[in-house]
Amino acid sequence: MATTQSKVKETFALIGENDTMKLPGLWVYSSANKLTNQYFYRNADSIVISLTKNPVKKFPFYKVAMDDSLFVEDYYKWESDHYKEMGYAVNKIDASKNRDYIVWTVDDKQNKVSLLYGVKNDKAYGLSMIEPKNLKIKSQIAFLIQVFKDN
Repeated sequence: MATTQSKVKETFALIGENDTMKLPGLWVYSSANKLTNQYFYRNADSIVISLTKNPVKKFPFYKVAMDDSLFVEDYYKWESDHYKEMGYAVNKIDASKNRDYIVWTVDDKQNKVSLLYGVKNDKAYGLSMIEPKNLKIKSQIAFLIQVFKDN
């Protein structure tokens, strides 16, 4: 007999007070970091995903009429430089054909985090997943890309 969890096809995760993001499967709110506007959700396999979506004009490197692909590259550089300064290993994995997102990883020797930074409709997306032992990197990246495309 199928469980309730396996019957749930998608979750509408609350991001802030007036926004949601669609996630495939059943996810439960875990916590939030109001300072960074990050919202954390966990699934039945204890996989944790972090979601954030902010207006592009809130970023210090944003310029009026900035091309999306340039914004994404600057967003990645801004964040990856921060992690490099902290001594973490950063690896740029891939970018979409039209350069609206970049997929990358951060490794602090204790955790490896898969990230997708992207932009659409004047909103900057930051999606991340601490590497779960039961989900290979290709599956993590495919999941993050799907979440970005669905939202």
